[in-house]
Amino acid sequence: MGTFPSLATYPSSATFPSAPAAGPAVLPLGSCNAQSAAAVILGPATPDVGSGLTYVSEPAPPRQVTVVTPNGYRYRWATDEPKAENIPQGLTFSSSMPGGSDQFSCSLLRDPERSYPDLTRLSDLYVGRAGGRTAQYRIEETPGAQGEQSIEVSGRGGRAALEDRADVKALFVDRDLSGWGGMSSAREIVHRTGGRTPVHASTSPDPDTGLPSVDLTGGGRWPTAGFYCEALYDAGDGMEVGRIYSEWKDNGFGTSFNARFGVTSTSETDGSTWSPSTDLLDGSGWGTWGTVDTTVTPGRYARMDVAILSAVSDDVSRGFHHQKVAVYGTHGLTPVGTPGGFFPGPMLEWLIQNHTQLKVGTIDPGTFLHEHAAYRDPGTALSIVENLSRYEPLYDWFVYDDEFHFRRRGSYGKRWRARVAQANLQSSGETVARLWNQVAVRTQDPYYGDQVAGPTGSGYANTSDLLIDVDPDNPANQKGITRRATLDIGEGTIAGAITVGQHFLEETKRLDNAGQATLEGLVQDDAGTWWPVDEVRAGDEISFPDSADTSWRHITRASYDDSSATASLDLDAPPETLDALLARFQAALIPLG
Repeated sequence: MGTFPSLATYPSSATFPSAPAAGPAVLPLGSCNAQSAAAVILGPATPDVGSGLTYVSEPAPPRQVTVVTPNGYRYRWATDEPKAENIPQGLTFSSSMPGGSDQFSCSLLRDPERSYPDLTRLSDLYVGRAGGRTAQYRIEETPGAQGEQSIEVSGRGGRAALEDRADVKALFVDRDLSGWGGMSSAREIVHRTGGRTPVHASTSPDPDTGLPSVDLTGGGRWPTAGFYCEALYDAGDGMEVGRIYSEWKDNGFGTSFNARFGVTSTSETDGSTWSPSTDLLDGSGWGTWGTVDTTVTPGRYARMDVAILSAVSDDVSRGFHHQKVAVYGTHGLTPVGTPGGFFPGPMLEWLIQNHTQLKVGTIDPGTFLHEHAAYRDPGTALSIVENLSRYEPLYDWFVYDDEFHFRRRGSYGKRWRARVAQANLQSSGETVARLWNQVAVRTQDPYYGDQVAGPTGSGYANTSDLLIDVDPDNPANQKGITRRATLDIGEGTIAGAITVGQHFLEETKRLDNAGQATLEGLVQDDAGTWWPVDEVRAGDEISFPDSADTSWRHITRASYDDSSATASLDLDAPPETLDALLARFQAALIPLG
Protein backbone atom coordinates (compact mmCIF):
# COMPACT_ATOMS: atom_id res chain seq x y z
CA MET A 1 0.00 0.00 0.00
CA GLY A 2 3.00 2.29 0.47
CA THR A 3 3.59 5.07 2.91
CA PHE A 4 1.92 8.41 3.01
CA PRO A 5 4.14 11.44 2.74
CA SER A 6 4.53 13.74 5.73
CA LEU A 7 3.24 17.25 5.25
CA ALA A 8 6.35 18.90 6.57
CA THR A 9 4.81 22.37 6.53
CA TYR A 10 2.10 21.30 8.97
CA PRO A 11 3.80 19.68 11.96
CA SER A 12 1.91 17.80 14.63
CA SER A 13 2.27 20.75 16.98
CA ALA A 14 -0.13 22.55 14.65
CA THR A 15 1.92 25.73 14.50
CA PHE A 16 1.10 26.99 11.06
CA PRO A 17 3.66 28.68 8.82
CA SER A 18 3.69 32.38 8.13
CA ALA A 19 1.22 33.75 5.64
CA PRO A 20 2.36 33.29 2.03
CA ALA A 21 3.32 36.40 0.14
CA ALA A 22 0.38 37.84 -1.75
CA GLY A 23 -0.64 41.12 -3.28
CA PRO A 24 -2.92 43.28 -1.20
CA ALA A 25 -6.62 42.98 -1.65
CA VAL A 26 -8.43 46.15 -0.66
CA LEU A 27 -12.14 45.97 0.06
CA PRO A 28 -14.50 48.33 1.88
CA LEU A 29 -15.68 46.61 5.04
CA GLY A 30 -19.27 47.37 4.21
CA SER A 31 -19.06 45.27 1.04
CA CYS A 32 -17.82 42.09 2.74
CA ASN A 33 -20.36 39.31 2.64
CA ALA A 34 -20.43 35.81 4.01
CA GLN A 35 -18.66 34.43 0.96
CA SER A 36 -15.90 37.01 0.52
CA ALA A 37 -15.04 37.84 4.11
CA ALA A 38 -13.91 34.40 5.20
CA ALA A 39 -11.03 34.34 2.77
CA VAL A 40 -10.16 37.97 2.30
CA ILE A 41 -8.99 40.04 5.18
CA LEU A 42 -6.40 39.96 7.91
CA GLY A 43 -4.40 42.99 8.96
CA PRO A 44 -4.59 46.59 10.07
CA ALA A 45 -7.53 48.82 9.24
CA THR A 46 -7.15 52.00 7.17
CA PRO A 47 -9.90 54.64 7.28
CA ASP A 48 -11.11 56.05 3.98
CA VAL A 49 -11.58 59.71 4.91
CA GLY A 50 -14.93 61.07 3.84
CA SER A 51 -16.49 57.74 2.83
CA GLY A 52 -17.47 56.56 6.29
CA LEU A 53 -15.99 53.15 5.43
CA THR A 54 -13.01 51.37 6.86
CA TYR A 55 -10.71 49.63 4.41
CA VAL A 56 -8.49 46.73 5.37
CA SER A 57 -5.80 44.95 3.42
CA GLU A 58 -3.79 41.74 3.19
CA PRO A 59 -5.60 38.55 2.24
CA ALA A 60 -6.10 36.11 5.06
CA PRO A 61 -4.33 32.79 4.57
CA PRO A 62 -6.84 30.03 3.92
CA ARG A 63 -8.25 28.20 6.87
CA GLN A 64 -7.30 24.55 6.84
CA VAL A 65 -7.78 21.34 8.77
CA THR A 66 -4.56 19.47 9.43
CA VAL A 67 -5.15 15.80 10.22
CA VAL A 68 -2.56 13.96 12.32
CA THR A 69 -3.30 10.25 12.56
CA PRO A 70 -2.41 8.12 15.61
CA ASN A 71 0.59 6.70 13.74
CA GLY A 72 1.91 10.18 12.96
CA TYR A 73 0.95 10.75 9.30
CA ARG A 74 -0.37 14.18 8.33
CA TYR A 75 -3.01 15.22 5.83
CA ARG A 76 -4.65 18.47 4.85
CA TRP A 77 -8.24 19.47 4.13
CA ALA A 78 -8.88 22.96 2.80
CA THR A 79 -10.81 24.90 0.19
CA ASP A 80 -7.67 25.30 -1.94
CA GLU A 81 -6.95 21.57 -2.15
CA PRO A 82 -6.87 20.27 -5.75
CA LYS A 83 -8.95 17.19 -4.98
CA ALA A 84 -12.60 17.67 -4.14
CA GLU A 85 -12.44 14.82 -1.64
CA ASN A 86 -10.13 16.95 0.54
CA ILE A 87 -12.35 20.02 0.60
CA PRO A 88 -14.47 20.07 3.79
CA GLN A 89 -18.15 20.82 3.23
CA GLY A 90 -20.45 22.36 5.85
CA LEU A 91 -17.61 22.88 8.28
CA THR A 92 -18.63 23.83 11.83
CA PHE A 93 -16.67 23.91 15.06
CA SER A 94 -17.33 25.27 18.53
CA SER A 95 -15.89 25.97 21.96
CA SER A 96 -17.53 26.48 25.32
CA MET A 97 -16.74 27.52 28.88
CA PRO A 98 -16.13 25.59 30.93
CA GLY A 99 -14.58 22.94 28.68
CA GLY A 100 -12.63 24.58 25.84
CA SER A 101 -12.74 23.07 22.34
CA ASP A 102 -16.09 21.35 22.04
CA GLN A 103 -17.54 20.00 18.76
CA PHE A 104 -16.33 19.66 15.16
CA SER A 105 -18.17 18.49 12.08
CA CYS A 106 -17.83 18.54 8.32
CA SER A 107 -18.53 16.29 5.35
CA LEU A 108 -16.14 15.05 2.69
CA LEU A 109 -17.13 14.04 -0.85
CA ARG A 110 -15.97 10.44 -0.57
CA ASP A 111 -17.26 6.93 -1.07
CA PRO A 112 -18.65 5.68 2.26
CA GLU A 113 -17.81 2.11 1.24
CA ARG A 114 -14.08 2.78 1.19
CA SER A 115 -11.65 3.30 4.04
CA TYR A 116 -9.36 6.33 4.18
CA PRO A 117 -6.18 6.67 6.23
CA ASP A 118 -6.94 10.28 7.18
CA LEU A 119 -10.25 9.24 8.77
CA THR A 120 -8.75 6.99 11.42
CA ARG A 121 -10.53 7.31 14.72
CA LEU A 122 -8.73 9.42 17.34
CA SER A 123 -6.84 11.32 14.64
CA ASP A 124 -6.16 14.88 15.77
CA LEU A 125 -7.75 17.73 13.80
CA TYR A 126 -6.10 21.15 13.92
CA VAL A 127 -8.32 23.91 12.53
CA GLY A 128 -6.68 27.25 11.86
CA ARG A 129 -4.66 29.44 9.58
CA ALA A 130 -1.18 30.93 9.39
CA GLY A 131 -0.76 33.73 11.88
CA GLY A 132 -3.96 32.85 13.72
CA ARG A 133 -5.23 30.49 16.34
CA THR A 134 -5.66 26.75 16.11
CA ALA A 135 -8.51 24.73 17.55
CA GLN A 136 -7.84 21.07 18.26
CA TYR A 137 -10.33 18.22 18.05
CA ARG A 138 -10.14 14.48 17.49
CA ILE A 139 -12.14 12.25 15.17
CA GLU A 140 -14.76 10.22 16.98
CA GLU A 141 -17.20 9.23 14.22
CA THR A 142 -17.14 8.99 10.41
CA PRO A 143 -20.53 7.64 9.29
CA GLY A 144 -21.48 7.64 5.63
CA ALA A 145 -24.39 9.82 4.54
CA GLN A 146 -27.43 7.75 3.64
CA GLY A 147 -27.75 7.45 -0.15
CA GLU A 148 -25.01 10.00 -0.80
CA GLN A 149 -21.38 9.86 -1.78
CA SER A 150 -20.13 11.68 1.30
CA ILE A 151 -18.77 10.94 4.73
CA GLU A 152 -19.72 12.91 7.80
CA VAL A 153 -16.81 13.60 10.16
CA SER A 154 -17.58 14.29 13.81
CA GLY A 155 -15.00 15.28 16.37
CA ARG A 156 -14.72 16.40 19.96
CA GLY A 157 -12.34 18.78 21.63
CA GLY A 158 -9.60 18.01 24.12
CA ARG A 159 -12.08 17.75 26.98
CA ALA A 160 -12.88 14.28 25.62
CA ALA A 161 -9.54 13.15 27.04
CA LEU A 162 -11.05 13.63 30.51
CA GLU A 163 -13.41 10.75 29.73
CA ASP A 164 -10.90 8.27 28.31
CA ARG A 165 -10.76 6.39 31.61
CA ALA A 166 -13.81 5.30 33.57
CA ASP A 167 -11.90 3.89 36.55
CA VAL A 168 -10.50 7.12 37.99
CA LYS A 169 -10.50 7.40 41.78
CA ALA A 170 -8.88 10.04 43.97
CA LEU A 171 -8.54 10.29 47.73
CA PHE A 172 -7.59 13.86 48.63
CA VAL A 173 -9.26 14.16 52.04
CA ASP A 174 -12.17 12.08 53.30
CA ARG A 175 -14.15 13.20 56.35
CA ASP A 176 -17.11 10.93 55.75
CA LEU A 177 -17.20 8.33 58.53
CA SER A 178 -19.18 5.91 56.38
CA GLY A 179 -15.81 4.65 55.14
CA TRP A 180 -14.97 3.34 58.60
CA GLY A 181 -16.17 -0.06 59.81
CA GLY A 182 -15.39 -2.89 62.16
CA MET A 183 -12.70 -5.46 61.60
CA SER A 184 -13.14 -8.10 58.92
CA SER A 185 -13.46 -11.81 59.67
CA ALA A 186 -9.86 -12.29 58.59
CA ARG A 187 -8.72 -9.73 61.14
CA GLU A 188 -10.86 -11.38 63.85
CA ILE A 189 -9.04 -14.64 63.28
CA VAL A 190 -5.69 -12.88 63.52
CA HIS A 191 -6.58 -11.40 66.89
CA ARG A 192 -8.08 -14.57 68.35
CA THR A 193 -4.99 -16.46 67.28
CA GLY A 194 -2.93 -13.85 69.11
CA GLY A 195 -4.89 -14.39 72.31
CA ARG A 196 -6.93 -11.21 72.11
CA THR A 197 -10.70 -10.82 72.36
CA PRO A 198 -11.79 -8.78 69.31
CA VAL A 199 -14.47 -6.12 69.66
CA HIS A 200 -16.05 -4.43 66.65
CA ALA A 201 -15.92 -0.64 66.44
CA SER A 202 -18.86 1.44 65.31
CA THR A 203 -19.62 4.98 64.21
CA SER A 204 -21.88 6.83 66.60
CA PRO A 205 -22.27 10.34 68.00
CA ASP A 206 -19.93 11.34 70.78
CA PRO A 207 -22.04 11.44 73.98
CA ASP A 208 -20.66 14.84 75.00
CA THR A 209 -20.53 16.78 71.74
CA GLY A 210 -23.09 14.92 69.66
CA LEU A 211 -20.68 14.95 66.71
CA PRO A 212 -20.26 11.82 64.58
CA SER A 213 -17.33 9.78 65.82
CA VAL A 214 -15.55 6.46 65.53
CA ASP A 215 -16.43 4.61 68.77
CA LEU A 216 -13.72 2.15 69.77
CA THR A 217 -15.80 0.20 72.29
CA GLY A 218 -18.44 -1.29 70.07
CA GLY A 219 -21.03 0.27 72.37
CA GLY A 220 -20.19 -2.11 75.23
CA ARG A 221 -17.91 -2.43 78.27
CA TRP A 222 -14.38 -3.59 78.90
CA PRO A 223 -14.89 -6.31 81.54
CA THR A 224 -11.27 -7.43 81.68
CA ALA A 225 -7.88 -7.12 80.13
CA GLY A 226 -7.08 -8.53 76.73
CA PHE A 227 -9.88 -6.91 74.80
CA TYR A 228 -8.93 -5.32 71.50
CA CYS A 229 -11.09 -3.05 69.34
CA GLU A 230 -10.26 -1.64 65.96
CA ALA A 231 -11.89 0.33 63.17
CA LEU A 232 -10.76 -0.10 59.58
CA TYR A 233 -10.96 2.39 56.76
CA ASP A 234 -10.92 0.67 53.38
CA ALA A 235 -9.56 3.08 50.78
CA GLY A 236 -10.53 0.67 47.99
CA ASP A 237 -8.62 -1.13 45.27
CA GLY A 238 -5.70 0.86 43.94
CA MET A 239 -6.01 3.48 46.69
CA GLU A 240 -3.62 4.11 49.55
CA VAL A 241 -3.85 6.05 52.79
CA GLY A 242 -0.94 8.30 53.66
CA ARG A 243 -2.11 10.27 56.67
CA ILE A 244 -4.83 10.34 59.35
CA TYR A 245 -5.99 13.17 61.59
CA SER A 246 -8.48 12.93 64.45
CA GLU A 247 -9.48 14.47 67.73
CA TRP A 248 -9.88 11.77 70.39
CA LYS A 249 -11.20 11.46 73.91
CA ASP A 250 -11.23 8.69 76.52
CA ASN A 251 -14.71 8.85 77.99
CA GLY A 252 -14.91 6.99 81.30
CA PHE A 253 -12.61 3.97 81.17
CA GLY A 254 -12.59 3.92 84.93
CA THR A 255 -10.08 4.86 87.57
CA SER A 256 -7.54 2.11 87.09
CA PHE A 257 -6.58 0.77 83.74
CA ASN A 258 -3.68 0.49 81.33
CA ALA A 259 -4.48 1.05 77.64
CA ARG A 260 -2.92 2.00 74.35
CA PHE A 261 -4.37 3.22 71.10
CA GLY A 262 -2.78 3.51 67.70
CA VAL A 263 -3.37 4.93 64.23
CA THR A 264 -1.63 3.22 61.35
CA SER A 265 -2.10 1.38 58.07
CA THR A 266 -2.59 -2.34 57.90
CA SER A 267 -3.39 -5.37 55.80
CA GLU A 268 -5.90 -8.17 56.19
CA THR A 269 -3.33 -10.42 57.88
CA ASP A 270 -1.33 -7.85 59.87
CA GLY A 271 -1.25 -9.16 63.45
CA SER A 272 0.07 -6.03 65.16
CA THR A 273 -2.15 -4.23 67.66
CA TRP A 274 -0.65 -0.75 67.49
CA SER A 275 2.07 1.20 65.71
CA PRO A 276 2.63 4.00 66.36
CA SER A 277 0.94 4.11 69.77
CA THR A 278 -0.17 6.52 72.44
CA ASP A 279 -0.24 5.24 76.02
CA LEU A 280 -3.19 5.95 78.27
CA LEU A 281 -2.18 4.91 81.77
CA ASP A 282 -4.41 4.88 84.85
CA GLY A 283 -7.13 6.97 83.30
CA SER A 284 -4.86 9.87 82.44
CA GLY A 285 -6.80 10.55 79.29
CA TRP A 286 -10.21 10.54 80.89
CA GLY A 287 -12.43 13.40 79.87
CA THR A 288 -9.72 15.23 77.96
CA TRP A 289 -9.18 15.81 74.28
CA GLY A 290 -6.06 15.01 72.35
CA THR A 291 -5.16 14.95 68.68
CA VAL A 292 -3.39 12.54 66.43
CA ASP A 293 -2.03 13.79 63.11
CA THR A 294 0.31 11.22 61.69
CA THR A 295 1.75 10.00 58.44
CA VAL A 296 1.18 6.29 58.07
CA THR A 297 2.87 3.65 55.97
CA PRO A 298 0.96 3.54 52.67
CA GLY A 299 -1.50 0.68 52.58
CA ARG A 300 -4.97 -0.17 51.45
CA TYR A 301 -6.41 -0.05 54.97
CA ALA A 302 -6.12 2.57 57.66
CA ARG A 303 -6.61 1.41 61.22
CA MET A 304 -7.58 2.96 64.52
CA ASP A 305 -7.32 0.64 67.49
CA VAL A 306 -7.37 0.51 71.26
CA ALA A 307 -6.04 -2.31 73.41
CA ILE A 308 -6.82 -2.75 77.11
CA LEU A 309 -3.73 -4.20 78.75
CA SER A 310 -5.20 -4.33 82.23
CA ALA A 311 -8.32 -3.11 84.00
CA VAL A 312 -9.64 -3.35 87.58
CA SER A 313 -13.18 -2.04 87.33
CA ASP A 314 -15.76 -3.71 85.11
CA ASP A 315 -18.87 -1.80 86.13
CA VAL A 316 -18.30 1.45 84.24
CA SER A 317 -19.43 2.14 80.69
CA ARG A 318 -16.32 2.98 78.77
CA GLY A 319 -15.79 4.83 75.54
CA PHE A 320 -12.98 5.92 73.34
CA HIS A 321 -14.09 8.28 70.60
CA HIS A 322 -12.39 9.79 67.55
CA GLN A 323 -14.16 12.76 65.97
CA LYS A 324 -13.27 15.17 63.17
CA VAL A 325 -11.52 12.28 61.49
CA ALA A 326 -9.76 13.12 58.21
CA VAL A 327 -8.13 10.54 55.97
CA TYR A 328 -5.62 11.68 53.34
CA GLY A 329 -4.30 9.81 50.32
CA THR A 330 -0.69 9.49 49.18
CA HIS A 331 -0.89 12.38 46.73
CA GLY A 332 1.76 14.39 48.59
CA LEU A 333 -0.23 17.65 48.60
CA THR A 334 0.17 19.88 51.65
CA PRO A 335 -3.11 20.51 53.49
CA VAL A 336 -4.12 24.05 54.37
CA GLY A 337 -5.26 24.43 57.97
CA THR A 338 -5.94 21.80 60.66
CA PRO A 339 -7.05 19.14 60.04
CA GLY A 340 -6.73 20.77 56.62
CA GLY A 341 -8.22 20.90 53.14
CA PHE A 342 -7.09 21.81 49.66
CA PHE A 343 -7.75 24.52 47.11
CA PRO A 344 -8.95 23.16 43.74
CA GLY A 345 -5.84 24.11 41.74
CA PRO A 346 -3.36 21.66 43.33
CA MET A 347 -5.92 18.84 43.24
CA LEU A 348 -6.71 19.48 39.56
CA GLU A 349 -3.01 19.53 38.69
CA TRP A 350 -2.44 16.21 40.48
CA LEU A 351 -5.49 14.70 38.77
CA ILE A 352 -4.39 15.74 35.27
CA GLN A 353 -0.83 14.52 35.81
CA ASN A 354 -1.83 11.14 37.22
CA HIS A 355 -5.06 10.19 35.47
CA THR A 356 -5.03 11.75 31.99
CA GLN A 357 -2.75 12.10 28.97
CA LEU A 358 -3.20 15.87 28.92
CA LYS A 359 -0.43 18.35 29.59
CA VAL A 360 -0.70 20.76 32.50
CA GLY A 361 -1.18 24.34 31.38
CA THR A 362 -1.79 27.32 33.64
CA ILE A 363 -3.64 26.30 36.79
CA ASP A 364 -4.60 28.95 39.31
CA PRO A 365 -5.03 27.90 42.97
CA GLY A 366 -8.68 28.95 43.19
CA THR A 367 -10.36 30.44 46.23
CA PHE A 368 -12.49 27.73 47.86
CA LEU A 369 -10.91 25.44 50.45
CA HIS A 370 -12.27 21.90 50.01
CA GLU A 371 -12.38 20.24 53.42
CA HIS A 372 -13.79 17.05 51.95
CA ALA A 373 -12.81 15.73 48.52
CA ALA A 374 -12.88 11.95 48.21
CA TYR A 375 -13.77 10.06 45.02
CA ARG A 376 -13.60 6.43 46.06
CA ASP A 377 -15.99 5.07 43.45
CA PRO A 378 -14.70 4.63 39.88
CA GLY A 379 -15.59 7.47 37.51
CA THR A 380 -14.07 9.81 34.98
CA ALA A 381 -11.60 12.63 35.47
CA LEU A 382 -14.28 14.90 33.97
CA SER A 383 -16.70 14.22 36.84
CA ILE A 384 -13.99 15.06 39.39
CA VAL A 385 -13.00 18.25 37.54
CA GLU A 386 -16.63 19.38 37.47
CA ASN A 387 -17.06 18.65 41.17
CA LEU A 388 -13.86 20.40 42.26
CA SER A 389 -14.65 23.50 40.22
CA ARG A 390 -18.33 23.85 41.10
CA TYR A 391 -17.67 26.36 43.90
CA GLU A 392 -15.63 28.60 41.59
CA PRO A 393 -18.06 30.34 39.17
CA LEU A 394 -15.53 33.10 38.46
CA TYR A 395 -13.03 30.53 37.17
CA ASP A 396 -13.07 28.45 33.99
CA TRP A 397 -11.45 25.12 33.35
CA PHE A 398 -10.74 24.27 29.72
CA VAL A 399 -8.65 22.18 27.38
CA TYR A 400 -7.02 23.84 24.39
CA ASP A 401 -4.29 22.12 22.35
CA ASP A 402 -3.96 19.14 24.72
CA GLU A 403 -3.36 21.42 27.70
CA PHE A 404 -5.61 21.64 30.73
CA HIS A 405 -6.09 25.09 32.27
CA PHE A 406 -7.91 26.46 35.31
CA ARG A 407 -8.02 30.23 35.05
CA ARG A 408 -9.86 33.18 36.50
CA ARG A 409 -12.12 34.85 33.96
CA GLY A 410 -10.55 37.87 32.34
CA SER A 411 -6.99 36.59 32.88
CA TYR A 412 -6.80 34.82 29.51
CA GLY A 413 -8.19 34.96 25.99
CA LYS A 414 -8.53 37.81 23.48
CA ARG A 415 -10.77 40.86 23.39
CA TRP A 416 -13.01 41.87 20.50
CA ARG A 417 -15.21 44.81 19.56
CA ALA A 418 -18.39 44.83 17.49
CA ARG A 419 -21.36 47.10 16.74
CA VAL A 420 -24.74 46.17 18.21
CA ALA A 421 -26.57 46.14 14.88
CA GLN A 422 -23.85 44.23 13.04
CA ALA A 423 -23.71 41.61 15.80
CA ASN A 424 -27.49 41.32 16.15
CA LEU A 425 -27.02 41.60 19.91
CA GLN A 426 -29.91 40.18 21.91
CA SER A 427 -30.40 40.01 25.67
CA SER A 428 -32.05 37.25 27.64
CA GLY A 429 -33.94 39.95 29.53
CA GLU A 430 -35.09 40.25 33.09
CA THR A 431 -37.62 37.99 34.78
CA VAL A 432 -38.95 37.78 38.33
CA ALA A 433 -38.58 33.99 38.16
CA ARG A 434 -34.87 34.37 38.97
CA LEU A 435 -35.06 37.45 41.17
CA TRP A 436 -34.00 36.70 44.77
CA ASN A 437 -32.43 38.64 47.59
CA GLN A 438 -31.89 35.68 49.94
CA VAL A 439 -31.02 32.00 49.61
CA ALA A 440 -30.95 28.97 51.90
CA VAL A 441 -28.82 25.97 51.01
CA ARG A 442 -29.21 22.38 52.19
CA THR A 443 -26.23 20.02 52.21
CA GLN A 444 -25.20 16.62 53.59
CA ASP A 445 -22.14 17.52 55.66
CA PRO A 446 -19.74 14.60 56.34
CA TYR A 447 -19.34 15.66 60.00
CA TYR A 448 -22.71 17.11 60.89
CA GLY A 449 -25.13 15.29 58.62
CA ASP A 450 -28.14 16.99 57.02
CA GLN A 451 -27.66 20.74 57.44
CA VAL A 452 -29.18 23.96 56.15
CA ALA A 453 -27.31 27.25 55.88
CA GLY A 454 -29.60 30.27 55.72
CA PRO A 455 -29.40 34.05 55.77
CA THR A 456 -28.80 35.86 59.05
CA GLY A 457 -32.03 36.08 61.04
CA SER A 458 -33.65 33.18 59.19
CA GLY A 459 -33.69 30.91 62.24
CA TYR A 460 -31.51 28.15 60.79
CA ALA A 461 -28.72 26.67 62.89
CA ASN A 462 -26.13 27.91 60.39
CA THR A 463 -26.51 31.47 59.16
CA SER A 464 -24.45 33.95 57.21
CA ASP A 465 -24.74 37.51 55.91
CA LEU A 466 -23.29 36.20 52.63
CA LEU A 467 -26.67 34.59 51.88
CA ILE A 468 -28.33 38.02 51.63
CA ASP A 469 -28.15 40.32 48.62
CA VAL A 470 -28.09 43.89 49.92
CA ASP A 471 -27.82 45.50 46.47
CA PRO A 472 -30.02 48.65 46.58
CA ASP A 473 -30.80 48.18 42.88
CA ASN A 474 -32.40 44.80 43.53
CA PRO A 475 -36.16 45.39 43.00
CA ALA A 476 -36.98 43.06 45.90
CA ASN A 477 -34.93 45.26 48.25
CA GLN A 478 -36.49 48.40 46.82
CA LYS A 479 -39.95 46.99 47.45
CA GLY A 480 -38.98 45.77 50.92
CA ILE A 481 -39.94 42.14 50.40
CA THR A 482 -38.04 38.89 50.93
CA ARG A 483 -37.63 36.56 47.97
CA ARG A 484 -35.69 33.53 49.19
CA ALA A 485 -34.52 30.68 46.95
CA THR A 486 -33.75 27.26 48.40
CA LEU A 487 -31.05 24.99 47.01
CA ASP A 488 -29.95 21.42 47.66
CA ILE A 489 -26.29 20.75 46.78
CA GLY A 490 -26.13 17.14 48.00
CA GLU A 491 -22.87 16.12 49.68
CA GLY A 492 -20.77 19.05 50.80
CA THR A 493 -19.68 21.07 53.79
CA ILE A 494 -21.54 23.86 55.54
CA ALA A 495 -18.86 26.28 54.36
CA GLY A 496 -19.40 25.02 50.83
CA ALA A 497 -23.14 25.55 51.13
CA ILE A 498 -22.62 29.18 52.15
CA THR A 499 -20.21 29.73 49.27
CA VAL A 500 -22.63 28.20 46.76
CA GLY A 501 -25.44 30.39 48.08
CA GLN A 502 -23.30 33.51 47.82
CA HIS A 503 -22.27 32.74 44.25
CA PHE A 504 -25.84 31.76 43.35
CA LEU A 505 -27.08 35.25 44.29
CA GLU A 506 -24.25 36.84 42.30
CA GLU A 507 -24.64 34.66 39.23
CA THR A 508 -28.43 34.87 38.96
CA LYS A 509 -28.08 38.64 38.55
CA ARG A 510 -25.64 37.99 35.71
CA LEU A 511 -28.30 35.94 33.94
CA ASP A 512 -30.25 39.12 33.27
CA ASN A 513 -27.25 40.32 31.27
CA ALA A 514 -26.87 37.07 29.36
CA GLY A 515 -27.40 37.32 25.65
CA GLN A 516 -26.50 36.15 22.18
CA ALA A 517 -24.69 37.77 19.30
CA THR A 518 -23.86 36.72 15.74
CA LEU A 519 -20.67 37.91 14.08
CA GLU A 520 -20.44 37.75 10.29
CA GLY A 521 -17.33 37.94 8.15
CA LEU A 522 -14.88 40.00 10.18
CA VAL A 523 -14.45 41.23 13.72
CA GLN A 524 -11.99 43.70 15.20
CA ASP A 525 -9.72 42.95 18.16
CA ASP A 526 -8.95 45.54 20.81
CA ALA A 527 -5.73 46.49 19.00
CA GLY A 528 -7.68 47.49 15.88
CA THR A 529 -6.77 44.46 13.77
CA TRP A 530 -9.49 42.77 11.72
CA TRP A 531 -9.82 38.99 11.81
CA PRO A 532 -12.18 36.43 10.31
CA VAL A 533 -14.83 35.64 12.90
CA ASP A 534 -13.75 32.00 13.19
CA GLU A 535 -10.86 33.31 15.34
CA VAL A 536 -13.27 34.06 18.20
CA ARG A 537 -13.60 31.35 20.82
CA ALA A 538 -15.10 30.73 24.24
CA GLY A 539 -13.22 32.39 27.07
CA ASP A 540 -12.63 35.56 25.05
CA GLU A 541 -14.36 38.84 25.87
CA ILE A 542 -16.26 41.20 23.61
CA SER A 543 -17.44 44.80 23.96
CA PHE A 544 -20.18 46.64 22.08
CA PRO A 545 -19.08 50.32 22.08
CA ASP A 546 -22.45 51.63 20.91
CA SER A 547 -24.56 49.73 23.46
CA ALA A 548 -25.82 50.99 26.81
CA ASP A 549 -23.39 48.60 28.51
CA THR A 550 -19.91 48.92 27.00
CA SER A 551 -18.20 46.62 29.51
CA TRP A 552 -16.39 43.49 28.45
CA ARG A 553 -18.74 40.52 28.11
CA HIS A 554 -17.54 36.98 28.74
CA ILE A 555 -18.07 34.61 25.81
CA THR A 556 -19.32 31.30 27.20
CA ARG A 557 -19.81 29.63 23.82
CA ALA A 558 -18.66 30.31 20.25
CA SER A 559 -19.92 28.25 17.33
CA TYR A 560 -18.64 28.88 13.80
CA ASP A 561 -20.56 27.89 10.65
CA ASP A 562 -18.48 28.01 7.48
CA SER A 563 -21.44 27.98 5.11
CA SER A 564 -22.49 31.44 6.33
CA ALA A 565 -19.12 32.59 7.70
CA THR A 566 -20.82 33.42 10.99
CA ALA A 567 -19.88 32.88 14.60
CA SER A 568 -22.77 32.55 17.05
CA LEU A 569 -21.88 33.67 20.57
CA ASP A 570 -23.43 33.15 23.99
CA LEU A 571 -22.52 35.95 26.39
CA ASP A 572 -22.05 35.96 30.17
CA ALA A 573 -24.16 32.83 30.64
CA PRO A 574 -25.35 29.97 28.43
CA PRO A 575 -28.83 30.18 26.90
CA GLU A 576 -30.14 27.58 29.35
CA THR A 577 -29.50 30.29 31.99
CA LEU A 578 -30.72 29.11 35.39
CA ASP A 579 -30.71 25.39 34.55
CA ALA A 580 -27.12 25.59 33.36
CA LEU A 581 -26.09 27.58 36.44
CA LEU A 582 -27.65 24.99 38.76
CA ALA A 583 -25.96 22.19 36.80
CA ARG A 584 -22.61 23.86 37.29
CA PHE A 585 -23.20 24.14 41.04
CA GLN A 586 -24.52 20.53 41.01
CA ALA A 587 -27.53 21.93 42.85
CA ALA A 588 -31.30 21.63 42.66
CA LEU A 589 -33.74 24.47 43.23
CA ILE A 590 -36.38 22.95 45.51
CA PRO A 591 -39.03 23.89 48.06
CA LEU A 592 -37.52 23.53 51.51
CA GLY A 593 -39.76 21.30 53.57
